[in-house]
Amino acid sequence: MRASMVNASVANQKYLVSTLVLTMEMIKISLIAALIVATEAKFSIKEAAKLLYKEILCRPLDALPLAVPSFLYVVQDNLIVFALSCVDATTYQVTYQARILTTALFARILLNQVLPIKRWLSLLLLMSGVILTQVNFNGEMGDLSWRAQREDATYLLGLLAIGCATMTSGFAGVYNEKVIKNGQQPLLLIRSFQLSLFCVFFAFMGVVIKDGVVVLRQGYFHGYTPFVWLIATMQVSYKSNHYL
Repeated sequence: MRASMVNASVANQKYLVSTLVLTMEMIKISLIAALIVATEAKFSIKEAAKLLYKEILCRPLDALPLAVPSFLYVVQDNLIVFALSCVDATTYQVTYQARILTTALFARILLNQVLPIKRWLSLLLLMSGVILTQVNFNGEMGDLSWRAQREDATYLLGLLAIGCATMTSGFAGVYNEKVIKNGQQPLLLIRSFQLSLFCVFFAFMGVVIKDGVVVLRQGYFHGYTPFVWLIATMQVSYKSNHYL
């Protein structure tokens, strides 16, 4: 994703972050709908429509709790794309792993899960690795310094965005698990479709509020290339592992 942003900046054809997030959500909900048609409706679009009408439109209140994690997932996606424009890919990959720790903390708070000592120790080692990525060692002077002291404000904003993304990721994932466990919907695919519906709505509102005027002027797919489409599809595949 960072490579697509760099290439777009060089060619002066930078796409809008909000439209990329909405595009990813549209691809995701299309894939989930296809899975519903194939697995639950036996390749019958008519039966799939009946199932979705029965489970979603006829039971709207059951899906409302999913609005919270959906909103957080959309915020998280925007934070990630912004962070990738501020920090290098290595820093992002290592620092974003802190979401494992936030997920464990929220699981302890919301689900009352008790983690063994070994897992807590592994989480502490993970955080130590994250901290070490922000340390610079000067071989000539023999001193240590925080990397942020040598970077500009953009780098600090990127780290802040990653930190917020780890919090939203941890809370949204655990809250979504709690909703699914306490809900009355037995079909996980239907729950995923409901979650994606809210994500599409919030992502669309993000496009309208943040970049509506720009989209009207230069078009929704401005700056999109085959490489951008490939990145969007790969991100959807990665995220689907967490939703399904």
